[in-house]
Amino acid sequence: AIMTRVRDEARVRLDRHRLYTRTVPLALLGALGLGGLAALGLLYYRKRHLQGIVAEQFQAFRDKAVALMDQLDALRQRHKTLPATDPDFTAPLSGATLALYNEVEADLNRLWDRWLKAMEVWDQAQKLLRADSGLAIKQAEEARKLLAEGDIDELIHQSNSCTERLDRLNRGHEQARDALKAGQRELAALRKSFDQSAEAGLSTVSHPKEIETAEALLTEAEGMIPADPIGAEELIGRSRQALAAATVRPDQKPARPREARPSYAYGPADEVAAAAAKFRSVMARLGFTNLMGLLIRAWIAVWALALLIGLLTPLMPLALFILGFVIILAGLWALWRTVVSWFWFGM
Repeated sequence: AIMTRVRDEARVRLDRHRLYTRTVPLALLGALGLGGLAALGLLYYRKRHLQGIVAEQFQAFRDKAVALMDQLDALRQRHKTLPATDPDFTAPLSGATLALYNEVEADLNRLWDRWLKAMEVWDQAQKLLRADSGLAIKQAEEARKLLAEGDIDELIHQSNSCTERLDRLNRGHEQARDALKAGQRELAALRKSFDQSAEAGLSTVSHPKEIETAEALLTEAEGMIPADPIGAEELIGRSRQALAAATVRPDQKPARPREARPSYAYGPADEVAAAAAKFRSVMARLGFTNLMGLLIRAWIAVWALALLIGLLTPLMPLALFILGFVIILAGLWALWRTVVSWFWFGM
């Protein structure tokens, strides 16, 4: 019985010794290895995800830059040859038309300079992407920021504005001639109306001052159309305003005032206001305000969670380092326990 008891105690001590000297250290080392692999996997996933985003942004930037280059080349060529290719330009440009032509030229030159700077940004981003290696994301982040600051969309918007102004120059003569014909028709109709009023004895003024002013402006605008159609169209607009002022003659009797609308006669605006009030009352009964408050609080909570995740992401390497340090301390503690057990067995 004594031998059996001694043998059992020795077996228990041996199992305990194996636990502290083999099982626990191996488990700690395995956990440490798995933690390291998980950290490497997370870093690799983050790197690949960022590389995918930057690659898409880089390709989109390149496509837009190439399209913008083609557009600017076409616009500069169109601007240069506009006076020669448009048959309506039979005289040297002057006035407002020349000012618009020079303005488009200055904007195209400025856009070309900015496009060259954008291509420098594209080249720098390409070099950063090629130099990117390992699990570091610094180069990819810098490339992403450079592409975001390239502002290629704003350049495309401004080039579209130049296109619209060149179209305005192309259509200037047609629009000015159409406006001149409309003004001449209005002038003839108004002159005829005043002549008929004078013959009938309803007016003592056959040609008011406004008609003479409008006629002079139309005559001046007609002579300006070949060289300055845009300025001519502005003059035609002023003449038509003078004709509109001449339609209200001092000798005309004031218009008969309209009868007051009864209070029970509702218009479309009143119907819309009543419908809006009814809608507000229905929403109040359904608790619409409480529902909106709940949605707003949920939206704020989602944003707070996203902000917390964004703040913790840069601290991930530090957290992994602390975790590894704790695991190493646990391994040292297990080793210390093993050494103590050895001394205990020796004694």
